[in-house]
Amino acid sequence: MARRRKRSVSSDSSPEPSKVRARYGRRSGDGGSRPLPLGVVESDSDCDGYHIKHRFSTTRITRLVKSLNDTQKGFLCKHGFGFILNVKKFCIPIGFIEWVMTHTVPGLNEFSYGKKRIKFTPDMVCKVLGIPSGDNEVRLHSDDSEVNDLVAKWKADYKEGRTYPIKKCLHLMKNNNDEESFMRSFLLFLISSIMVPDKSNTVRVNYLYSLVNIGDFASFDWAGHILHEVMGEVRRFQGLRDFLGRPLDISNFYMESCLPMLAIIYMDFLDLPQGNRRVHSLNYSTPRICHLTPDDIAFVVEIDLNTHSGHHHHYGLHPFRDISQTPYSSVVPPEVLETVLHSDVKTLVDKHNLLWQDDLLVLKQDFKNIMSKFERLHHARVMNLASDLNALYSRSGESRRNVEPGIPVVSQTAVDVSSSLHNVVDVVNPNIHAEVPGDVNSPLHNVVTDHDELRTPFVVNSVVGATSGALPDANDHSSGNDAQGIGESTMEKITRKKRKATVVQPSDYKKLKLSSEVEQFYLQYVRHNRMGRRVQNNPTMPAFISVNGFHLTYPEFYESFKATTNLSDKAMVVYANVFNNLSSKDVTSASSRKKICFGPHFSGKLIADPNEFVSQSCLGELKKMHKRLDLTTANLLFFPIIIGEHWVVICLNILYGNMNFFDSLNLIKPDKRKELCENVAKNFTSVCALAKIFPKGFADYKENSPKGYPKQKTIHDCGIYDMIYMDVFDGKTVSNFDQEFAVNFRKLAAYRIATSTINDVDTRNVLGKI
Repeated sequence: MARRRKRSVSSDSSPEPSKVRARYGRRSGDGGSRPLPLGVVESDSDCDGYHIKHRFSTTRITRLVKSLNDTQKGFLCKHGFGFILNVKKFCIPIGFIEWVMTHTVPGLNEFSYGKKRIKFTPDMVCKVLGIPSGDNEVRLHSDDSEVNDLVAKWKADYKEGRTYPIKKCLHLMKNNNDEESFMRSFLLFLISSIMVPDKSNTVRVNYLYSLVNIGDFASFDWAGHILHEVMGEVRRFQGLRDFLGRPLDISNFYMESCLPMLAIIYMDFLDLPQGNRRVHSLNYSTPRICHLTPDDIAFVVEIDLNTHSGHHHHYGLHPFRDISQTPYSSVVPPEVLETVLHSDVKTLVDKHNLLWQDDLLVLKQDFKNIMSKFERLHHARVMNLASDLNALYSRSGESRRNVEPGIPVVSQTAVDVSSSLHNVVDVVNPNIHAEVPGDVNSPLHNVVTDHDELRTPFVVNSVVGATSGALPDANDHSSGNDAQGIGESTMEKITRKKRKATVVQPSDYKKLKLSSEVEQFYLQYVRHNRMGRRVQNNPTMPAFISVNGFHLTYPEFYESFKATTNLSDKAMVVYANVFNNLSSKDVTSASSRKKICFGPHFSGKLIADPNEFVSQSCLGELKKMHKRLDLTTANLLFFPIIIGEHWVVICLNILYGNMNFFDSLNLIKPDKRKELCENVAKNFTSVCALAKIFPKGFADYKENSPKGYPKQKTIHDCGIYDMIYMDVFDGKTVSNFDQEFAVNFRKLAAYRIATSTINDVDTRNVLGKI
């Protein structure tokens, strides 16, 4: 059978070394199997059946640089983009990029091939692209009408016909010596060419929201955003196989984002022969895009090819070197400068070295004296504290004898003794929050009958039907909360009361009956496509759902909630916000469980190796969540995560002091589950320490997941099952449910999102504007 030639280069028009093009420019009809998530099965297959293309282009950058005048180049240097003037023109063979993507686990941001591992980090993104990066989330929208009007005006400048072509952006930069206007166009061009290129030759005008103030560019988390977008495309790339693992018959399939970055990082980890004049030498200086050449790429592709595999695009022949020997090492060895000293100068240096030794002896003695003073002061302070506590208990002892056991009572005179006890309350006020109907000691009603009931808290706060997944006995850890108006000791007593509440275990399955309004909504907006064949997302499409600044267009909503489809991460983050809005606010009732769900982007960062985790990258979102929801009063914290193409959810169980892992397909191996839970516990603790909440932390929490909870019998419901687990898990047991329940819950979740009180969009009218 004759082989059909395939383009092996990107949309970059720079020439490729001839021997690389000859060797890797053919398509093999031998496809591989789909790689499963790390911890399940490692794929050793190839990706010859793909024909992807991308818009990453250093050629555009080099052409732009040649057209800039001296004033414009000065603007670039002033704003920290002088490195752009030195970007090299290169392209990486598509087959090589595809092979790296095939062996990348997007849920873990990790390349995995045999025993080789690369943990992709935001710092690597900065060292490849040279871009600045901060802590604030990249803005793609705004609730400020003035900002929206300003961005709309700028969009009109970049628009030509019905699109926003890159050539129009280049035209606006030509001979433009206005600093702010030029830099805005340049940054938009940079985003659309190498940072987050689109599928088409257009500028990504939604990023104008992050370019309102040019000086704020470096404050946004560009590195984290780019890495998230790249992993999203890797996930989409790996989805181009059917459920048997065979490649789909797709040609000229365009991908988004900075995909060559993965191949560049992989190349830098290879332990290649260097230092021999007969062997090609690479310059590993950063930014990598300024020092990578076509000859470098040809050399690496040639030397790392596994010619014995039988595939045209099978690499991985060379071993990896330690990260400390790569451009991505966080520790830069200092330069050792050999200085030749004059003999007289050397004599003086030796003299002062001896004097410094004498100084050290004096300092050591002073330090001992200071520590002795500290110890005496500490002892005196502790004794004063003990005296105050004796006085407090002697004055309040009489009143404590008349109080019901388990309820802390402190007399007013005792509170006045020390202001540090002002958070202790006399009694738990039953009117702080209205009691959620029902009790864990008896089943609740689970039939949805009207619209108002759909707006009440989820069934998270009730356990209905049989409980099939129960936790083994765990150590009793107190939560360590210190919520506003409730002291730490009171919270511990409330937590113990919740743990003691027992659950009745009926024999039947949990049922979910939907009202006619829910069924009608799903039929009208999901089962029947309201846009016909026009369900295709585009940047100018209005939001169909807008919750706390997170948006879903109608195509995104439709593709996530229609039957037999996987849930997108954008749909999950919107659901998490609605879930948090409906979750119980009552922290005093023994039957209630206050549950909080974090978004998948935040959760995905927490599974990183604690040694490589950057706590600062999660601090902003954690503070926002705490300000809105008061995390210290929560009993269960949920972290939905995508590993490969599969949704799992990790629960930080404050109520029982452990970690729970839910995997609806049972794909993740036990040792990997344990590792991921420990990573989340340690990393979340480090972020909480920065935010000054949960002082005790969760680093000692161990994985202790329920046994025998319901699993999915399909290949597309993992995201829906995660939603159900969050709904029905009470900290110890998981209510039993069947596939019919999951089908109905998909409908209910879609309805809840669309009709939520925090949805700022009138979904019933938005389709008329499309």
